Amino acid sequence: LLGENPDIMLVQELDISSAGHWLGAQVEDAGYQGVILGKEAPAEDGVAVFFCRDRFRLVEQHTFRDFAAAALLEDLKATSGT
Repeated sequence: LLGENPDIMLVQELDISSAGHWLGAQVEDAGYQGVILGKEAPAEDGVAVFFCRDRFRLVEQHTFRDFAAAALLEDLKATSGT
């Protein structure tokens, strides 16, 4: 991945317990910042988003689960008329 010099990297099905910390350290040393989020227990995998620190900065961080729940709640309110 790093050989392509991407601005943004997305990784899914990442084994958090064994590869998550190693990958985070590797991309950080290469000039990236990111967020690694594990799935809910008992799963040991998750997702990661890394971005080039020279081009982007982290302004705000939210978890996917909270975002999905909020979007679903808004959708239910819009369709129920309440």
